[in-house]
Amino acid sequence: MARPPINLDDYADEFDEPEVGISKFERPEELLDHEDPANDRYFRHLSRLRAHVNVTSAKLQPRQVQAARLHVAGHTNKEIAEKLKYTPDTVGKLVHNTPKVQELISLFRQVNAFIDGPNTAVRKNMLWRIAANSEQRDPGISITALKELNKLDGSYANDQVLQAPQVTIVINQDLLPKTSLDTNHQER
Repeated sequence: MARPPINLDDYADEFDEPEVGISKFERPEELLDHEDPANDRYFRHLSRLRAHVNVTSAKLQPRQVQAARLHVAGHTNKEIAEKLKYTPDTVGKLVHNTPKVQELISLFRQVNAFIDGPNTAVRKNMLWRIAANSEQRDPGISITALKELNKLDGSYANDQVLQAPQVTIVINQDLLPKTSLDTNHQER
């Protein structure tokens, strides 16, 4: 026996309060909690990269994905072949001649590099942009960014003054007794 169709007008009188429903459109960005780490640009980009890895992995056989993972982890073709029951030549062809596997290897490397953090060139570029953008507005920030940039470049080691280490020599007095040459001018 089929159900009768639902008439939405029967329920309309239950929602006659003006607070119910969306009275104006709000952009999704305004609804985000900007303090939540998941909404940070870094994590959003990492999430997109991982989604791309998942989509590309789904197009490959599981052993191909495993071969790509092991290759990126630094295993040799021989080691990969032993684990996956392939020949080393097959692994070499798979890793170097299959476009989808090469794409997945590239994505794995991007994710690993992204997780490892920005390299020195990226950090230097960021510090330079901070210094340049705040030069007129807030010179103190600009100077601080330049100090950090100089530290990265090795222009100076630390803010501290380097001191020579103190050396103390102890002479066994029984074997080498003090002579008149060892006396200090103040002791005379």
